[in-house]
Amino acid sequence: SQDLLNLVNNTLDQSKIQSGQIDFHCETVDITMLIEATKAIVFPVAQKRNIQLWASAPKHMPSINGDFGKLKQILVNHLSNACKFTQDGTVTLLAKHLPQKARMQFTITDSGIGMTEQQINHIFEPYQQADSSISNRFGGTGLGLSISQKLCELMQGEIRIQSTPGVGTSFIIEIPDNLAHVLEQGNH
Repeated sequence: SQDLLNLVNNTLDQSKIQSGQIDFHCETVDITMLIEATKAIVFPVAQKRNIQLWASAPKHMPSINGDFGKLKQILVNHLSNACKFTQDGTVTLLAKHLPQKARMQFTITDSGIGMTEQQINHIFEPYQQADSSISNRFGGTGLGLSISQKLCELMQGEIRIQSTPGVGTSFIIEIPDNLAHVLEQGNH
């Protein structure tokens, strides 16, 4: 039932993104609370796959202006994928404020199967996975990362990937630390 609910929600989100009907709710986001909420959702998956899940932010991390729900969705998508492609390893989520760039950075690193450059080139395409055998072996619809990338782009953020086959993958997600300001500028 959870897989079906995720499929329906991802399909609805993809449809909203394609039609330009995504709304952002700007609010004060406590990064420590965001990380704890994200970790709580993904922890059962990590535990089931015997993964050590580490998630943290530095002490005294400043709050940002953003959309808590959309940020959590992005982080859950990436952490869930990291856990899906890791067995008996580690997955980490680290948050870092980049005041000189007015951005918040989240780095999700796993010790999983990794990806080739060719696989990385297609990873954000809707309904695509790294290769055709992935959906058979690991499941999923291939929508989560596409949705995450589009949400980041709509927030004037970006996602970068570093990966080595057989060693693991890191996703570096950067978003503005003041979403209300970014959205206001985009409306002019």
